[in-house]
Amino acid sequence: MLACTSLNGGAKMDRIALFNELLKIIKVIGGENVEAKSENDSIKDIGLDSLDIVMLCMYLSELYGLSEEKAKDIPIDTIKKAFDYAESRGTQKPESVESAIEAIK
Repeated sequence: MLACTSLNGGAKMDRIALFNELLKIIKVIGGENVEAKSENDSIKDIGLDSLDIVMLCMYLSELYGLSEEKAKDIPIDTIKKAFDYAESRGTQKPESVESAIEAIK
């Protein structure tokens, strides 16, 4: 069960840490070691291919409670834009990086 908080409160989660943990799950098959350094990093420049991006959008929609229709519109240019979109349109957010990763494993 995902530990969530309402979108109106709580401390800001470390989105780079969450993104990098998601990358470890997404890239496990390819074995590539990729990592983001900033929220302004381009998702494609980090080394994600189209399947990786689909998986990332799927995980973000699950973690933030996005409808299928909204999940299709997640912007994939920068990490910041993807997380801003998910947080502003979702119905929930993970309490911590650890609870988020546990929920999708």
